[in-house]
Parts: sequence; C-alpha cells; structure tokens
Amino acid sequence: MSTLLAPPDPTVLPGGNGKPHRSGAHILDDQATDRSAVRQTVTVFLILGIAAMVLVFIPSVAWIRAQSLDHVLDNIAISTEQMAEHTLAPFVDDQLLAGDQEALDQLDAVVHGRLAEGPLMRVKVIDDDGVIVYSDEDRLIGEQMQLPGRIAGLFDGGETIATLEDPDPQENRSENGGGQLVEVYALAESAAGQDLIFEAYYPAGPVLADQRDLFLRLVPGVLLALVLLQAAQLPLALWLSRRVQSHQIVRRRLLRQSIAASELERKRIARDLHDDVIQDLAGLSYALESVETRTADTVRPTIVRARTILQNNVGTLRGMLTELYPGDLDRMGLPRALNRLADPLREQGIAVTLNVPEHFEAGKTIQTLLYRVAREALMNTAKHAQADSVAVSLDVSDRTARLSITDNGIGMDPSADVQDGHLGLRLVQDTVAEAGGTIEIKSGPGEGTCVATNIPTGS
Repeated sequence: MSTLLAPPDPTVLPGGNGKPHRSGAHILDDQATDRSAVRQTVTVFLILGIAAMVLVFIPSVAWIRAQSLDHVLDNIAISTEQMAEHTLAPFVDDQLLAGDQEALDQLDAVVHGRLAEGPLMRVKVIDDDGVIVYSDEDRLIGEQMQLPGRIAGLFDGGETIATLEDPDPQENRSENGGGQLVEVYALAESAAGQDLIFEAYYPAGPVLADQRDLFLRLVPGVLLALVLLQAAQLPLALWLSRRVQSHQIVRRRLLRQSIAASELERKRIARDLHDDVIQDLAGLSYALESVETRTADTVRPTIVRARTILQNNVGTLRGMLTELYPGDLDRMGLPRALNRLADPLREQGIAVTLNVPEHFEAGKTIQTLLYRVAREALMNTAKHAQADSVAVSLDVSDRTARLSITDNGIGMDPSADVQDGHLGLRLVQDTVAEAGGTIEIKSGPGEGTCVATNIPTGS
C-alpha cells in the first residue's frame, strides 16, 4: 500500500533548532501571489459592483422618469381642478346651459384670457350625457361624444384624470399636428348646481420639460447613493480578500511543510532500512550461502529455501526503498522520471506512449504530486488493468499543470468502494485536493481507465 509523500521541498529545510525554515525567495513568491490574488479579487469585485450598479441604475432611472411624469401630471391636474372649480364653474349657470349667447360670451372672455396666458390650449365643458355644453371652439358646442368608462367614472366620485396622449383624429381635430397633448378631465359643480366635466388640453412640451428638470435633479442623487454604497463596500471586500488570501498562504505553507516533513520521515525510514535491516538480511543470506556448502544433504534444502526467502525479501525491501524515496525525480526531473516509471510496464510487454515536454516548469511540490499520481496510476495499470497499451500526457497551460494516464485495460467502477491495490490512488486524491487540484477517474468495466490530474501552478 502506497502513501502520498514527496521529495524534500527546498522551501522547507530542517534547521538547527528543529524548526522548518523557508527561503526568502519563496516568502516573496507567496507575498507576490497574495498581492496578485488580492488585486484580482478587488478587480472582480469592482467589475461585479459596477455591473450591479448598472443593473440597479437602469430600472431606477426608468422608475424616476415615470415618477417624474406622474408628479408633473399631478401638478397640472391640481391646477386644472382649481381652474375648473374657481374660475370656470361659477360662469356655467342655467342661462349658459340653455344656450344663452350672453352667458357664453362671458365664459368665452374668461377662457380666452386663460388661453392667452398659456399654456392652456383648449377647454370643453361636458355633461353626464356626453354633450359638449361649452367649448372655446364654438362649432363643438352641442356635439355629443362617447365618454370612456374611466372618464364617465368621474361622475361617480373618480379622481381627476391627467394623461399624456397622442391626439385622437376624431376627438382632437382642432389640435392635430401639434404633437403630444396633456389631457385633463376634472369634475366640478357648476353655478347651476350640476356636476360637469371640465376638459382641458395642454401642449406636452412644457410638461415634458418640467419632467426632465425633475428627473435631472433626482438622478444624480440616486447615482451618488449607488457609488457611495459601492465605495463603502470596497474596504470590507478588500479586508475579506486579504483574510482569505492570508489563510490560503498559511494553507500552502502547511502543505509544503507537511510534504517536506513526511519526506524527511520517508528518507529516515529508507536510510534505516538500507543501513540496518537490509544489510543485516543480506549478511545473513551470505552466511547461509557459505554454510550451505558445508552442511549435510538432509539439511541443505532447508538452508537453500531459507536463503532464497531472504534474498526475495531483500529484493522486496529494496523495491520498497525506491518507493519510499524515489531518487529519479530529484536527479532527472519529472519528464524523465515519468519515462523511468514506465519501464516496468514495458518489461511486461505493455506499449507505453509518452507525450511529455523535454523540460517541465513547475514548483517542486507540484512535480512531486504529479509524480506520485503517475506512479500510483502506472502501478495499478501494471498490476490490475490487464492492458496492452497506456498513454501518458503531461503539459502546463492556463496556470494549470495537467497529467493524464489512459490505458485500454479491463477498467473498474470508480464509484465503488476502494479496491485492493487502489487505495494509494485514493490517498493521492486527498493530498492533491489539499493543493487545490483535482483527480478525475474515468473508467468502466471493459472500457479502460483514464486518470486525469489538474493542479494549479499559482503563477
């Protein structure tokens, strides 16, 4: 069973006091990475903040525009109500309703005075049957119009109506050609004691100008509020980003230290096995070999069997030493070390295709992790896959180191419980995840196996 440990990391070395020391270059690298990550985070925050501001500002502008128009229309509706109640209604008496010309002339004088002051364009007085009992346009008097339900509702207590409309070809024959109109319908009690609708038309220009002025006064305040909100959030985002990045730096340091510490322990175990256990066993094997020739024939087979077992165990231990502390990675670099890992498969007759660069630029920790993944995957291929070909691919792009190992063997179920001989690969997955990477195993019965590893390089 293999465990995931790495060769000594040059960023962590045992000091005289037993504490790990990090080189100044790697400390500066971490600080530079931290600053870069903070800048990226703040940049993303600003971009998202500006996008959010735009998304909020656009509907806010539309709402302010609509509210500005409503406010201006409300003002002109109130003005029309006051004109109808206090200026026009007192002149609408029984004589005017009966068509008396003198009464009509008196009201005409008042209306034309208001028309001259502007911006009033047209005045009509309508009874509950839709009959125009007065208009500044004499030819309209006596006509009957169909009152829409909303306007007819004024007689039932409805509120004054003020709308911005395009001229109706039938209703606004005299006003056509002048662009949009503001139409106001207000209910007032006449001097004759009869409720009548007073209809007034205004040009849209002054109303739209008032709306624009109000709009321009309100929009800067909304924009300023959004900018201040964004500015108030920026220090908090910066603080949170620095906190997160500081935790990530600590996490990276702990990962390097744990890999280095575990490698030191591997190296110590390998040294003890080589200097003590293997040497003693090898010496015992030589002693048995020398005794073998001087023993009786009845005892010799037992000695031969014991010597063979010892030699096999020594070979097994030497293989374990290579697994505990592989020197290939330090001496050759990752590309050549991967080629060396493929030698046992070639000896089994498995065709190995290597697609690796001659030089691989990545940190020692990343190379160690990729080496461990490759070793576990190739060992599983050699022992369990029953494959006749395997492809190994290695590259670095988009700040990510990628390693894929694909065979055409019998495959397995990656979602099943850990199988015999595959625990090492699952252990590697956990350590790669600690480094911010992923290992994806794609396989199925009879479909071969692909082990794909991605680890961010951080540069």
